[in-house]
Amino acid sequence: MADEYDDYISAAGSAGAAEGRAAGRAEGAAKGGAIGTGIGTGVGAGIGAAFGNPMLGAKLGGTLGGALGSIFGGKKGAKKGAAKARSSAQRKAAKEFQKEYKQKRRRQVAQEKQARADLERANLTAKQTKDFSDSALLAQSMAPPEASTSTGSTQIDRFEQRYFG
Repeated sequence: MADEYDDYISAAGSAGAAEGRAAGRAEGAAKGGAIGTGIGTGVGAGIGAAFGNPMLGAKLGGTLGGALGSIFGGKKGAKKGAAKARSSAQRKAAKEFQKEYKQKRRRQVAQEKQARADLERANLTAKQTKDFSDSALLAQSMAPPEASTSTGSTQIDRFEQRYFG
């Protein structure tokens, strides 16, 4: 069971990490892009003002800042998202595994009880059949011999008369 559990948790962790990495990358890129655009616009406007064209500097600074912010923010977000989602998925998988194990155990116990009941029923039937056949045999041996309808005597009487006179 321990190997099954480890494999189950490991697979869930890997899947969770992949999902978290993708979600984290998207979220991090969005945040990083927004922050980078804001900072880049401000810095670009300042640099552009020094050269006499703050609007052009703001546009270029915003574009470059947004791109760099998206790249670095996406990387950082992917790392955070993977770690967070891995642990979350492993917790969920552990609960699910325990739930499935308990259900499996309950079914197994129920099947064992049913098998025991079937065996007991079969044993009881066999015992009753044996008792019945023993009782029938005893009753047959203790019953008075049947008289023959044709001669009025039993087979043993005819045998005795024929051989012993």
